[in-house]
Amino acid sequence: FFLPGAVVGKLALFLHSSPELAFKIGNFFNLVYSAIGIILVFLQILLLTNAKKKQFFTIIFLFIFFSGLDVLFGSGSNYRALHIEWHFNYFQFSSNTTLLFWVYNQTIAPWLITSLFLRRPFNISNYGFLGSIGLFYAPLPFAGLSIYLALMTIVRFVRQTVKKHLKSFFRDLFNIKNILSILFLFPIFYLFYSSNITASEDTIYLLAFPIAIMVFLFLEIGMYVFVIWIKNFKNPIFYATIFIFMFVPFILIGENADFCMRASIPAMFTLFILIIKYLFDNKRLLFGKCILIMALILGMVTPSLEFLRGFLLSNIIIVESKIKDDIVTFNNRININCQRTYSTPNYSFVPTVGNYKNYGAVDLDKKIFFKYLAKKSRK
Repeated sequence: FFLPGAVVGKLALFLHSSPELAFKIGNFFNLVYSAIGIILVFLQILLLTNAKKKQFFTIIFLFIFFSGLDVLFGSGSNYRALHIEWHFNYFQFSSNTTLLFWVYNQTIAPWLITSLFLRRPFNISNYGFLGSIGLFYAPLPFAGLSIYLALMTIVRFVRQTVKKHLKSFFRDLFNIKNILSILFLFPIFYLFYSSNITASEDTIYLLAFPIAIMVFLFLEIGMYVFVIWIKNFKNPIFYATIFIFMFVPFILIGENADFCMRASIPAMFTLFILIIKYLFDNKRLLFGKCILIMALILGMVTPSLEFLRGFLLSNIIIVESKIKDDIVTFNNRININCQRTYSTPNYSFVPTVGNYKNYGAVDLDKKIFFKYLAKKSRK
């Protein structure tokens, strides 16, 4: 996601711009790039919901303020007092606004890819390509999307079997787009992501907190699912969405709850689409719509606090930093105290580095991707 902005910044340096100006130019391009992506996503939402002109601003408002009912039980951490989406310190389904505040690079493309999938959910001839592009932009949202793809493939197979059209099923599944995507794109992505320390270790755990997870699910999606069920009881996408919500909280990868937060992105987006379609349904459904509106109003607290926190922090932090975290780039090494070192050939990457374990890579020079497919700067 950041590569286009990086290219623009490099071009500015090539044209003898100062590093500071080149950084700002790259960031500005990234802003425009992100805005274009969000506009495309919103256009897809309008198509998916068959929205009328008079519903345009209503959908924008709901898109910004859609969230689970975190205000009833959410708990912010010490340094993010206004970020209330954590439940029991392990679980979180991030709201649309929260995602754009924290991980827009892992969000915009998966939203767009999910919307393309929802336009034609049983068109298995596109699954390989959509999955490959999803993996390229964000591996954890790809995991959530891949569950949709797998389940809808099964549904399509059953339907085609009943209709005795299996030939068309296999023809669509093993078409040239899917085959080329899997043969040429997946191996590259595998080599890149396998360089990650978490991906290269046995770091997938099952969480055994059934009661906590049930409370979390009830507050985050329970009310919405209960209300819209009457309109979606024959919709396979609806049940696949529920399955994803019930599955991802039990999985912990590495040392953080990234899987629960990010693998749920396609499902949260799909739930939002189903809610919009329910609200704009011409049938009466008045009681259900009233309950839904009450839940949406309670959910508005979460994104509102994100805006407030962002506003307060932007007034506190007056020094702009070009570096977000202590890893910086692959040029540097991380020692046992999680401090940056620049020329230490022998270094250790231990569990004490916390968050960085899910994002860092060790022994890059020995990894196939960086040894043969990518050149690492020696500066």
